[in-house]
Amino acid sequence: MTELAQPRAPRSGRGPRRLSRAQAVGELAERWRDGDHVTAIGPTGRGKSTLIGQLVPACRFDRVVILTPKGPDRAYRQLGVVTRRWPPRRPWRDQLAAISGGEDRHARRPQVWRIELPWVPGLPDLADHVAVYREVLRSALRRPQEPADTLAIVLDDSRVISDTAYMGLGPLVVGNMMLARSKRVSVVNNYQAPRWVPREGLDQGTQIIMWKNRDRDVMRRLAEVGDLDLDQIRAGLDGLEYHQALWIDGRTDDLFVIGQ
Repeated sequence: MTELAQPRAPRSGRGPRRLSRAQAVGELAERWRDGDHVTAIGPTGRGKSTLIGQLVPACRFDRVVILTPKGPDRAYRQLGVVTRRWPPRRPWRDQLAAISGGEDRHARRPQVWRIELPWVPGLPDLADHVAVYREVLRSALRRPQEPADTLAIVLDDSRVISDTAYMGLGPLVVGNMMLARSKRVSVVNNYQAPRWVPREGLDQGTQIIMWKNRDRDVMRRLAEVGDLDLDQIRAGLDGLEYHQALWIDGRTDDLFVIGQ
């Protein structure tokens, strides 16, 4: 991640730039500043987790926590760094301290945790799942102002984590997003359908990546929140192929088409 001296001017009067997956990852990492957020929206199987799994290590965070309530996701195994699966071998309270920014001299940087507590449809008691996820999110909020290191929290799938019908941690997610700027915490939200995205996922999202969908309401909300051109967004999404995505830079209003 780097601080850009000047935001790039919005592109107008022409179609969005087309980038390969590798080019998009590089440029996203360049534009992603400490505490910025990414919201990825798209149907299952389009490559959201794969793109996130490539982007997060490119941004060189000091600490990364990946919360996957539906169990292991092979997209995150390609990070190429030491990965700790939950539950840990040592006391989990000690590891939570490390996640929130405590010193851990036995781990190399970046420190990466995969918290893989699979959610099972119809499971009557989610108390254990919710307790672990709540503590992880709270540990990020307890970080000091302007800590020395950076932290990224990947929420996949955000609906299961945030919705009151499931884990009900939406207020903590929103709190993390709103306080993240001063605490050097970045939140990556991964949604499978636009109608599940809360307003905070759009107005707090510095970078928004969308795959083709038929839900027009999220386009209108996005245009209202970001003061963007609705016709440009609609045209960009309508022109996408199956695995392509539309990247919207919330700082500059730039539009990009991300290929494979």
